[in-house]
Amino acid sequence: MVYWLGKSSLFLPESVRKLVSESYSPNDIGDDVSYLTEANVRFAFLYLDNAVDETLFIRSVRICKNLDRALIVVHHTGIPDTYTDENMVFAHIPVDAKNVIKPLQAWMLSLEPRGSTLTAHLSPHTPVTSPQKSVKI
Repeated sequence: MVYWLGKSSLFLPESVRKLVSESYSPNDIGDDVSYLTEANVRFAFLYLDNAVDETLFIRSVRICKNLDRALIVVHHTGIPDTYTDENMVFAHIPVDAKNVIKPLQAWMLSLEPRGSTLTAHLSPHTPVTSPQKSVKI
């Protein structure tokens, strides 16, 4: 199961929303971080815009770190670097960057379809280098 925290995925740029929806069918859960504790969750998306919900971010990071989940932050350019720090999150995706689709598609190939698990080389305990760690445009 893949969950979508934070701002609804309905607010993503259409091309990004379509790609993520077709690949993972994430369930929008708003700010209910309790879903991250389900046994079958391996990673989750957290969508942050410029009005960052710091409490939601901190709760999500803590749960994901404690339960070996990967947190992927989807964001707009301009958010503080703290929210994309590799020590805090598994990966980050700047959805409003130009030409985000190709690098996003390449990065998503490194994750299992439908989000059931992370591939072995992308476990949260293994250091991952670009382009898999983050999508940089």
